Formats: sequence, C-alpha cells, structure tokens
Amino acid sequence: MDNIRAIIWDYDCTLVNTWQKNLAVTRRIITKVSGQDASQIYALSSVDRYQYASLKSINWRAFYMQECRLSAEQTDQAGWLWTEFQLSDDTPIEVFEGIPDVLATLSDYPHGIVSQNSKQSITATLRAQHLLPYFPCIVGYEEVAFDKQKPAPDSLLLCMEHLCKAQSQATGVVCYIGDHEVDAACAFAANQALQQQGSGLHVVSIAAFYGCQGDDSSWLIKPDHTVTTPREIPDIILGF
Repeated sequence: MDNIRAIIWDYDCTLVNTWQKNLAVTRRIITKVSGQDASQIYALSSVDRYQYASLKSINWRAFYMQECRLSAEQTDQAGWLWTEFQLSDDTPIEVFEGIPDVLATLSDYPHGIVSQNSKQSITATLRAQHLLPYFPCIVGYEEVAFDKQKPAPDSLLLCMEHLCKAQSQATGVVCYIGDHEVDAACAFAANQALQQQGSGLHVVSIAAFYGCQGDDSSWLIKPDHTVTTPREIPDIILGF
C-alpha cells in the first residue's frame, strides 16, 4: 500500500457515462465544421453506433477523420470547438455507481485525470457532482498538442509530474484506470518513457470494464488488471 504514489483516471466511461452527451456535442460540431447533416453519418446515427465506432478508433482525431470524413484541417477546427460545445450542452451525465465510495476509500492518495475530453467540461461536471476536491490535477486534451494525445504518453506523464513530486527521484507505482485500449497503450508508452529517463516510477494499468467496454481480447496491449465493477478497484490498489 505504501508503494502507491498516485491514482490517475480516464474520464469518459471510467468515472462517468458521457456517451449521450458526447454524441450530441459531436453531431453539433460536425454540422458546424462540415455542413453535413451529422445524424445521417452512420457512426453518429445512434448511441450504440457511436459507441462502437468510438471504441474501435485509436483516438478522437482518428474518429473524426475516418468515421465522419473530416479533413485534417476540419478536425483541428472540431478540436478547438469541443470545449465551447461541451459547456453549452446540457445533456445529463451520470457518475458510475460506486465511484464516489471508491474515491472516498482511496482518498489518502493523490488522484488525477487524464482525458481526451475538455478540462473545463470535466471540472464543471465533477464540481456539480461534489467530486472535484478529489482531483488536484486534471489534464484535458487542451493541455497537450493534438499530435501528442493518447496513446502517446505525454498527458499521463504531465499528470504524474503534478502528482509525484520530484518525479525523477520518485519510486513506486502509479495506477492508471481506463476503459479503452488507448489507455492500456498509453500506460505502456509511459513506462517506456520512464525507463528511458531512469525513473523509479512504474505505471500499472487497470481496465475498467463496468461501463462501456467489456473485452480486451482484441487489444494489442493488454492491461495489467481488469475490473467489472468500481468496487473491485480498491482491492487491487491496496494490494500493492
């Protein structure tokens, strides 16, 4: 237990269910940027189709370019609009059952969030749910360059810099919890970078299979652990 230095979470489909809200926002952005009737795009025609297409895309840029047929320039424009459209959309978001209890149980450790969603939107949602005090560090897509989004390790390493003081001298385990293959790949890339830096920190990945994903059989990089309910997370973390 004393070996844990920080606990870092993905946001969408790990802490909260944002599928309905993200679909509504994405439709508005695609229509704004491209003039298309976004509801006629197959991947945006229903929540189930949106979820399937998103989960098989490596990140949000790939989703916009491959599924929504945006150019690279249009995808950049879509990225710049994301925060504004997220904040102006009032589709409700639900925190997954058990998450508040898990955060309370693990409150002795510093927590952070690494997400391809907007930091402002995440902050607003967590504040409304009275969970914001648990997270002294939130790294959204705005904090790293578009070409350094997950699965690149930059956002995860940035969060670790904030949570793990004197990272170059620190030793121990950082747990990273996420629902997508990109999260496991991000943890793997972060460990490679840490090893190259000579750091004594190691990232342990935990796949969250209680909200949106449920199978890692096709993942090229496997997580170190999997959970099917949030309440399993403390058992793993407190076991170190």
